[in-house]
Amino acid sequence: MDATTPKYSKERYNEIENSISSYLKRVGYTVDIPFIPTCSSEGDNLIERSTKIDWYNGPTLLEALDQIREPERHSDKPLRLSLEDHDKIGRNGTIAIGRIETGILKPGMKITIAPTGLTAKVKSIGMNRESVQKAFPGDIVGVHLTKKKTDLKHGYVASNFKDDPAKQAISFLSRLVILNRPAGCLIPNGYRAMLHCHTLHGSVKFEEIISKSNLMSDTDDQDDQELKHTAQVRPQHLEKGDIGYVKMVLIKPMVVEAFEEYPPLGHFTIIDMEQIVGVGVITSVDKECGDGANKMAINSAVIKYGKRMVIGVADAFVEALMTVCVDQLLCSGSNDEEDNNEDNKGQNS
Repeated sequence: MDATTPKYSKERYNEIENSISSYLKRVGYTVDIPFIPTCSSEGDNLIERSTKIDWYNGPTLLEALDQIREPERHSDKPLRLSLEDHDKIGRNGTIAIGRIETGILKPGMKITIAPTGLTAKVKSIGMNRESVQKAFPGDIVGVHLTKKKTDLKHGYVASNFKDDPAKQAISFLSRLVILNRPAGCLIPNGYRAMLHCHTLHGSVKFEEIISKSNLMSDTDDQDDQELKHTAQVRPQHLEKGDIGYVKMVLIKPMVVEAFEEYPPLGHFTIIDMEQIVGVGVITSVDKECGDGANKMAINSAVIKYGKRMVIGVADAFVEALMTVCVDQLLCSGSNDEEDNNEDNKGQNS
């Protein structure tokens, strides 16, 4: 606030709050988000209330942080342990290093590692250089396995052999927001990019764009809580600002899960040319058993998205995505005019 003119200007604060809150409502936030005037160099309004901002009655930065709810850890779900690395310890087996995403890990548990199908028994669990008898979601652990020869890679997933074991995914259905266009180009069917999901990094193909609608569509009323528009069925491409419902095919054996079943393994980022192209959530997965779930879901989506719709911005999908991508939208908004100029040049040529 010491950078405003004049310093600690209430008018400038209100201008920034109104501008950003209006944009946040457009992209999907429905909850009240606190705006806190601070001055880091002077320590104003960080821990204690500032005497220089007598017009502000809200919380300090520390008070606002204390009000944030802790994320749900999903310890009641079946085990999912995403692997980061591994280390062989001579004849004594292998240490698998990773993060517990869901469930609880215990010594003596028989686990299976997807997509390889390798099974092993947990001899011990190490965390912070200490042996533990239980490990919970969020813990970074070293797991001593009985197998001496293992082929573990970054992105593999370990799970309980007896409780909904993880399997290799062939393809999946997703809903994603396009934040940027690689090299200013549209994103067609067949587009390939890098998928980042949990500890996994691998190539993915946009097999089929089932439908799309535009998140940045203007509303009749800026205070309205809904975006009104017609979704396009089986469009030829996606562009910046689109919400796409897309079938994606994994190029190599990988493990992903539906967001509703295993949230940490069900949200992803699409990267191309060192740029974030989009973020999304996985709605269903076609695994190696070939249950045909995607085919039924695609048919259902065509019927659903073929009608004129009113999409509420409080939809769970949008809520999940906005926590990840609103910063990207804010930062990339200034490039909209440049992108439109490129489109016009392409059409004229």
